[in-house]
Formats: sequence, C-alpha cells, structure tokens
Amino acid sequence: MLSSQIYLSCCGGDFGIKITKNMPETKTSFDISFISLFRIVLVGLLVWFVYRTLGIFELLFLAIILASVISPWATYLERFHIPRIVSIIFIYVALFIALFVVVYLLMPTFLQETAHFLNLVSNLSFVTGQDKLFSHILTTLQSDNSFVLSQNLSSLGGSLSQISTTVFDSVVRIFGGLLSFAVVIVISVYLSLRKNGINYFLRLVSPAAYEAKILDIWRRSEDKITRWFGAQLILSSMIGVMVWFGLLMLHVPFSMLLGLLAAILELVPFVGPVIAAIPAVLLGLGQNPELALFVVLLYILVQQIEVHILVPNLMKKAVGMDPVIAILALLIGFQLAGMLGIVMAIPVMVIIIEAGSDIINTRKSRIAQRT
Repeated sequence: MLSSQIYLSCCGGDFGIKITKNMPETKTSFDISFISLFRIVLVGLLVWFVYRTLGIFELLFLAIILASVISPWATYLERFHIPRIVSIIFIYVALFIALFVVVYLLMPTFLQETAHFLNLVSNLSFVTGQDKLFSHILTTLQSDNSFVLSQNLSSLGGSLSQISTTVFDSVVRIFGGLLSFAVVIVISVYLSLRKNGINYFLRLVSPAAYEAKILDIWRRSEDKITRWFGAQLILSSMIGVMVWFGLLMLHVPFSMLLGLLAAILELVPFVGPVIAAIPAVLLGLGQNPELALFVVLLYILVQQIEVHILVPNLMKKAVGMDPVIAILALLIGFQLAGMLGIVMAIPVMVIIIEAGSDIINTRKSRIAQRT
C-alpha cells in the first residue's frame, strides 16, 4: 500500500515541514526547516530588490569605473606634493573644460551634418543626378519597382529618424538626466578623495568571509579596466581624427559624422573598422568612382597605422581579452542596456573573467591538496 504523511515537526525549537512517503520497499523523506524556507524567501526578496534598484547599481558602477580611472592620476599628482583633494578638483575641472571646448567647437558642425544627412537620405538627393551609374540604377529600379522603392526609402528615412531619437534617448539613459549625472560625479569624487577609496567601499559592503577574494578580484580587474579605458580612449580618438581629416581633405561629405562613427566602432574588434568604412565608400561612390577608390585607400592606410603602430603600443597589455569574447560582451551589453551596456560591457566582462579565473584556480588547488 502507498501512503503519504505531511506533518509539522517541532524539535529543539526548529520548526519545519516534513513530507514522508511510504512505499512497498522504499521510504523517501523530505525535511525543509524553517531556516531554509526563510533563506529562500530572503534570496527571492534580494533578487527582487536588485531588479527594482538596477538603475542605482548602474550609476554606482559607472561612478566606480570613473573613480578607478581618476584615482591613478590623483596618486601621480601627489608625488609632486599636491594635496589629493586639489588634484581631484583639478582633474575634474580640466575634464569639464575639455568637454565644453569640444562640444562648443564641434557640436554646431555635428548637428548641421546630421540634419543634412537625414534630409538627403530621406529624399535620396545625394544619389540622383550626381552619378550616371547611380542614376541608371535608380531609373531601372523605379521602372520595375517604383512603388517598392519609394516605400523602402520612406521607411529608411523614418528608421533614421528613429535611430537619431534612440541615440538621444540612450545618451539620456546613460546619465539618467542631470541629477543622475551629478550623482555619478559626486560618488566618483567621494571614492577618489580617499586613497584606495574603492577598496574601502568594497570592504564595507563585502561579507567578511569573502572580503579578501573580492578585493583581490577587484585589484586585478581595476588594473585592466584602467589600462583598457585609457588605451581605448586614445585609440578611438586618434582613429576618429585621422578619418575625419582624411575625408575632409578628400571633400567627402559628412566627414565629421564618419569620423565619429569610426571612433565609436573602434570599440568592436576587427569588424568595427570595416563597418565604419562602408558608408564613406558609398558616399564617395555617389560622387565618382575615383573618389571611392581614394576613400578605400584612406581607410586601408588608417587600418595599417592602427595595426602596426597604435595597437601594439596602446592595447598590447591593456586587457588581454579574446576579440570574440569582447564582441559578444558588447552585443550582450547593447541588448540589455543600449548605449549604457556598451560602456559597461568590457569592464563587467573583465570582472567576470577574473572572478571565474579565481574560482577555477581555487578548485584546482583543492583538487591538488586532495591528491
């Protein structure tokens, strides 16, 4: 006969639920204590809390990354007997001045080129009447599928407008408005004022049993993140400037936008520069084939300078991450959090890799001790 019993047990003050099943030859017993139930509920509440406050954790992580980049410079300035608080203020003021100068000088041209580009693409005026080959292709397409072509062009113009709106929304989301931006700056300044301030903060929030491991993982990750951030910023800026001035000398339209695109896509290993070159080549081809050829040669020259001069000197010891993993991290970051995800993708992946390496090494050492 099969029988089952469910009863509450109280033994030594430990309340729980015990389920017992009697079978002809076997007996199965499940004992769930009140403490276990409490832990399950507590973990569930913790997951819910993290999910609801994810935006705050994103801002905190951005502040930690910014502080990890600023702190080494403040430590370097301390060697010249400059107080740390003065160093921090000087660095942030210099960054804000540089940002203001760049925005003041380049933003009008950038907005003008963006508006002109969206207008031209939506009307296809940059193709019609400028090149016989493009005019012939356009005439053929219009004669065969005029309705489909016009519908696709309208969709393209609408899509580009949506892209511009999405980019603006993503930028707003990165900082969460002026208040969130101020919060990031304030927290990063606070973490930078104290020498090893990030380590002090991690000690406060880390469980005592895992404090040493967390600090060790962060120490290795911080070093790689700082080197990657600095190297990537210099590399992207140099690539963007070279492409911008090269296209400007070739009289290719939208040279600033294309330079900015090249700088952003420099984050994507291997395929990023190729994708950045495609719009420039198409714009050059829209004017004449000779210009398109010179544009291709320009991007090849920039790529050779990057591969043989810039990358070996800047990125050689930055992160040491496999390019495939970097691409996957960027794609996942963009899928989860848009532009903010792209900014956080590599630092988060560096921390995950270091934590995974620590777990693997710990298991290997335990296995070695047993044998």
